[in-house]
Amino acid sequence: MDPITAAVQAQYEAFPYPPVPIEQPVQGKAPYCSYRLGQYARTGQLRDPQGKRALVAGCGSGHEIHLVAVTNPGFAEIHGVDLSHRSIALAKARLDYHGLSHCTAEVGNLLDPETLPVGPFDWIVSFGVIHHTGDPVLALRHLEQRLAPGGMLALMIYNRDGRYPVYQIRRALHLLGAFGIPEAAQIALARAVMAGAQPHTITAAHYRGNASYYSYDENVVDNFFHPQDQPLTILEIGEVLTAAGLTFVDVVPDPHSWRIEQIISPTCQAFYERYQGLSRLEQLRLMECLHPSGRTCTVFWACRPEEFTRTPLPLTHSSWQLNPDHADWGSLSWGGQPLGFNDLLPFSGPGYLDWHWSLCHAPGSRERLSSSEWALLSSIVEQPRKGSRLFAHASPGLLRKWQQWEQEYLVMRIPDSPPDNRN
Repeated sequence: MDPITAAVQAQYEAFPYPPVPIEQPVQGKAPYCSYRLGQYARTGQLRDPQGKRALVAGCGSGHEIHLVAVTNPGFAEIHGVDLSHRSIALAKARLDYHGLSHCTAEVGNLLDPETLPVGPFDWIVSFGVIHHTGDPVLALRHLEQRLAPGGMLALMIYNRDGRYPVYQIRRALHLLGAFGIPEAAQIALARAVMAGAQPHTITAAHYRGNASYYSYDENVVDNFFHPQDQPLTILEIGEVLTAAGLTFVDVVPDPHSWRIEQIISPTCQAFYERYQGLSRLEQLRLMECLHPSGRTCTVFWACRPEEFTRTPLPLTHSSWQLNPDHADWGSLSWGGQPLGFNDLLPFSGPGYLDWHWSLCHAPGSRERLSSSEWALLSSIVEQPRKGSRLFAHASPGLLRKWQQWEQEYLVMRIPDSPPDNRN
C-alpha cells in the first residue's frame, strides 16, 4: 500500500465516515444513487433497475449502500468496498440491522484491482472518494473495467472553487500549528476558530451554514485534516474521465446548483447568444466562474464514450410517461390539503396545485402548477401518451414547462419498441 493510501486508511480507522447512526432509516430517495435517473440522462429512455448489480466504491460506514438500496428497490445485488476495516464493520452491522440481505461490504482498495469485487456492475456509485486517492485516473480506470455494457458511474468530487472557505480555514489552521498537535486538540482548535470568527467574515458564514455538520468530530477531521484532498474544476473532471476511458454525461439535477438562470438573468440576450454555443462542460465551468460559492462538490454521471446515446428529439416524436418513482416519492396538495397523485385525473379544482419531489427539489421547497399545467400532466398519469397527441393544443409556455419537467425527471420518454438491453 502506498503512503497516501495508508494515511487515508489510518484516518478512517480512527474516524469512520460518515457518522450516521446504524439504526437511522433512509428518508426519501437520493437522486445521484438512482439508476433510473442516470440511465435516462445517458439514453433519454426509461430503463428499469430490476435485477441489476451495483457497486459502492468507497462505502464508508455503509450509509451509502443503504441509500442505493432504498433508491433502487429492484437491484439484485449491491456490493460495498472501503479501505477502513472499522468502517466495514459498521457497514456490515448496518446492513444486518436493516435486513439488507442482498447487500455486502468488504475491505478493498480502488488502486488495487485484485481487492475489488468481481464485476461486471450495471451501476457504480463513488461519492466523495476519488479525490481522496493518490491517483484519481487509475482509480476510475479500475472502476471502468468493472462496468457492464451500458453501465454507468455516479460520482461526487470536491469542487475546487466552491470549497474555497474550507481550504482557507485549513491553511489558517496549518499556520496556527494545528497539524502538529494531538487529534482532540486539533478538532477543538478548528471549532474555536470557526466559532470565534467575526460575523462579517467568510469563516463565520461557512460555520453558520454548517454548524450541525461540524458537531461531529469525524466531519471536522474529514474537512480540515484529511491527508489527501484533491479537488477539481468541472473541466478538470472531464480531463480525468477521458484519461480513464470514460466520458462526462451530466450533473445530477439540483434546484440550487447548475441553473444558469439563477446566475444570469434570462433577459441578458448578449450573454445567452454566446452561452448556447458552448459545450456542456464549458457551460458548467462558466457557472463555476460566475458563482464559485454555488456548490462545494460536483455530483455527476459518467459512462463509456461510445455508450452515451442520448439524442435530443422533438417532443412530438416521443411517447411519454410519468416517472415511476414520482407516484411513490412525490406529493401534491391543493388549498393546503394533501392530494394523491392519481387523483390528478378527475381533479377539477380552481387555482393552483402545489407539488414537491425530493429527487429534484430541496427539502421544504415546492412548485406551483397552474390548472393548464396539471391538466397536461394528468393526461399521462394512468398510461403513456404519444407526444403528437399530448402536445396537439399545448401553448409554447406549456411546451417549455414540459421540457423543464423532462430535465428534472418528472416525466420520461419511453421507446416505441423494447430498448436494447446491452446499452
